[in-house]
Amino acid sequence: TRYNSLQTSLDGHFRNDFALLVAYTLSKTEDNVLKQDGSGDEWAIAAGGRHYPHFLKVTWIYEVPIGPGKKFDVDGVLGQIVGGWTVTGIHNYRSGSTLSISDSRINGAGYPVRPDVVSGVDQIIYDGSKLDLARGTPYLNPAAFATQPLSAQGIPSRIGTAPYILDVRGPALYTEDLGFLKRFGVGDRTGEFRVDIINLFNRSGLGGPSTTNLSDPNFGKIFSVGQGARRLQLSLRATF
Repeated sequence: TRYNSLQTSLDGHFRNDFALLVAYTLSKTEDNVLKQDGSGDEWAIAAGGRHYPHFLKVTWIYEVPIGPGKKFDVDGVLGQIVGGWTVTGIHNYRSGSTLSISDSRINGAGYPVRPDVVSGVDQIIYDGSKLDLARGTPYLNPAAFATQPLSAQGIPSRIGTAPYILDVRGPALYTEDLGFLKRFGVGDRTGEFRVDIINLFNRSGLGGPSTTNLSDPNFGKIFSVGQGARRLQLSLRATF
């Protein structure tokens, strides 16, 4: 396996109470795989969800300028309630997983023979509809692929035209998390109360196709979400 990446980041501290970090990674992960005819090895994009060419991550932290000694100076009990808050955010935006196809009817005699790609036919047919957990949501187009002629024993007449990894990808992943931190205390006795909202916008997204075996009736269909529903997490820490 070989991995190449280009990473850029922007670390911005625009004010004393606000910090921002933006990181972008452009990468390429390849595997050395056996050719379909067994004549040797070749480099190809890595399978198994290890190649994500684009990954953007944004993190930020904001200390709310309200409370004793802050820009908006509020003393007393009210200051203890509204002061001491910090807001944080983590945003991740990543390319979809790699996809490869196969056909269990092909008997490659130990060689990784793949089916064909049909020229001029769209390989992705997802129309943006909601996920159908019962029947599956069509994503890959079965009509965009075909099996070359096979003998009665499943021996292919030739190697397939499908690449090791398709040019199209699975659904991308978008996540946004938000956190609220409240610090409080007197003297050496301090505490922190934190509220974390995981998957802030409740983006379920789409998982990957359940199977990419061309002979399976569920070929190219998605039956799972990309991530869980929005979650709320509360935590309390005391130091004394």
